[in-house]
Amino acid sequence: GDSESKPNWTEVFRELKGRGLRGLYYIVSDDHTGLRSAIAEVFPGVIWQRCQVHFKRNFVGKFQGNEADEYKHMLDDIFFAPDIEKAYRRKKMLVEKLVSSGKTRIGNWIDREIDYCFGVFKLPPEHRKRMRSNNLLERFNQEIKRRTRVVRIFPNEASCLRLVGNICMEQSEAWQTGYRYLNMDLLKREEEQEEKIELVADVV
Repeated sequence: GDSESKPNWTEVFRELKGRGLRGLYYIVSDDHTGLRSAIAEVFPGVIWQRCQVHFKRNFVGKFQGNEADEYKHMLDDIFFAPDIEKAYRRKKMLVEKLVSSGKTRIGNWIDREIDYCFGVFKLPPEHRKRMRSNNLLERFNQEIKRRTRVVRIFPNEASCLRLVGNICMEQSEAWQTGYRYLNMDLLKREEEQEEKIELVADVV
């Protein structure tokens, strides 16, 4: 697509589903309105996480000079809280500090927007550090750009797809046979525990 519009993203997601994408549980992305709308339409019920790294950049960009230095560590403390309850308590402290310092506009923005960065707390603790941002995808895209730049000009679209497809297969095989980026057994365990809690709640 030539833009970050809802129709373009919807087409991408529907194509992925048509090719067999199933069982999607969690999505982390930038905060594009069109992207979020398409996710809600094509993947209803899936957890959406706003990329914490991009959120932090947005936060720092709202200050002048080095003003943000005083508050950045408080934002990091929120994101690396051990659980959602502590994250909300730390959020409240940051909002109050910003408002008391005369930065009410930024405090209100944090109060309104940061909750979209808390979807990661629904994942196992072991997954949170790696799934709190889309840095993994950005690094992978950079590797694709590096490898395709060497070729410079492809004779046709099929040759480009072959190279990029091979790069993707290499990464997939590395995760399956060697280093695993995520242990999905932990996610299954988390889902089983949630189901047990729901069953107990129904009985009660």
